[in-house]
Amino acid sequence: SKAGQEFSRLQARCKALVQRGKSAGATILDRLEGLKVDAVQHALSALKQLAAEKGKANDSNAMFADIAQGKETISEERFCEVLASVDSGLPAEQARLALQCIAPHGLTSLGLVFALADFRRVVRDISLTSSDEVKSEKIRRVAPGELLDVLDGGQSSAGAGLQRLQCRAVRDGISGWATIQNSAGLTYVEKAEKPFLWCAEEVVLQQGCEADSPTIRQLSVGEVLEVLEGPREGQSANLRVHGRLRDARTGASATSMGEGWLQVRESHQTLVEPSITYYVCIDAVAMTDMAEVAKCKMLRRIDAGELLEVLLE
Repeated sequence: SKAGQEFSRLQARCKALVQRGKSAGATILDRLEGLKVDAVQHALSALKQLAAEKGKANDSNAMFADIAQGKETISEERFCEVLASVDSGLPAEQARLALQCIAPHGLTSLGLVFALADFRRVVRDISLTSSDEVKSEKIRRVAPGELLDVLDGGQSSAGAGLQRLQCRAVRDGISGWATIQNSAGLTYVEKAEKPFLWCAEEVVLQQGCEADSPTIRQLSVGEVLEVLEGPREGQSANLRVHGRLRDARTGASATSMGEGWLQVRESHQTLVEPSITYYVCIDAVAMTDMAEVAKCKMLRRIDAGELLEVLLE
């Protein structure tokens, strides 16, 4: 019938409109994601530039203290003010968008540490050299599995497709230049998380890497440390790292809280270890009574810096 035919035509038109709407929506979302990525990259680049100018390129804690001006978080207003001061070229709207992506509930000390951190894990043998020139003096070999802390402003293209980074080897603190990709596109490193450790047993925090160096204080089970350097092999299967203590509640770090060397392995017994069952919260999040978002009830707010243990079912 004519009514049936008209209905079919209308139905087809509706389906076409729905499809076009979905396509347009996907395009808008892709564009928004692109704007977010660009805003975050520009904002972090500006913050790193400011840190370099102030001589705090490798000290996110001092950088946070400078920006936060005594407060626990960096507000949206202060964040935009700082980016404007370094002439980042980022409009205020995009600066606010960047902050919402980095830390929607306010940028904490720990949040800034994670935001500015750039670590790579070596996946193939490479060498640290004295300059960005490929044939410059070799400092030492870097083995697969080692962590590299990328230093701000240290990237160069030493040829077609060849990429090199200025970085610091976490194991011993030695800085130099390393090839991260060759001219054929083969990569030698992969992105890695900033290293943290938690105390599996009570352990002593000491001033130096020597086992008999003065004690700073005793660390308790569950305390969290930011790895600064190491691990270093010692006598009798000992393993030691240079770490900075983190407040398990706020994520704040300060020399007064504890920074020094500690034993992570002693006679084959592990005292401090990275964990797959413990996580440090880098931004405020809600803890709920069940996994389903639509049906769950909030138990309490988890603040940045709190330590969470994953419960295996």
